[in-house]
Amino acid sequence: MQQGVRITSGVEIADRDTPPDYSQIRRSVALARDGHEMKGEIEDTPWMGRRPTMVDSLPMIGPAPRHDGLWFNFGHQHVGLSMGPGSALAITARLDGRVAILVGGGQMPGQAIGNGRAAAITYARAGARVLVVDRSINAAKQTVDKIAGEGGEAIAFEADVTQEDNIRAMIGAATSTWGNSILSTTMSAFR
Repeated sequence: MQQGVRITSGVEIADRDTPPDYSQIRRSVALARDGHEMKGEIEDTPWMGRRPTMVDSLPMIGPAPRHDGLWFNFGHQHVGLSMGPGSALAITARLDGRVAILVGGGQMPGQAIGNGRAAAITYARAGARVLVVDRSINAAKQTVDKIAGEGGEAIAFEADVTQEDNIRAMIGAATSTWGNSILSTTMSAFR
């Protein structure tokens, strides 16, 4: 945090396409300023991420029950920053020579690297061939360029994983390119 202090707020449960509501973070910043002397904000618009979650708040990590060779690592929701790396280490131990489908592997605008891009790069470093999936093909291509720049193998794929036909096409692209040895992780699928 060389640039300053990061202020965070809580979780808002809302529909996927709900416009951002910055009132909670703006209130948190005002309260922090009441207690501490701070300079101006680094970014004009606060960052807001959307994270998939399960009813019990536990992530899905492990083999898919009905798909041989397919693994899941998703649902870390708002604690993904702290839980994601640990489960990623467990998964990367099984990656060398495998295929990783990484949904949400692009990057939202901002200064820091996002969880999806970080996971894609980490998986490639562990020896996986990575299908970088994102709703923005340009964001996915940028991640692929970073992986290729480090000598890894990856391709970009545009998909909206809320659409079943997109999911089928995504898996089809990975299997037709690299075969059936797939490990799948969904990071920021609902942006």
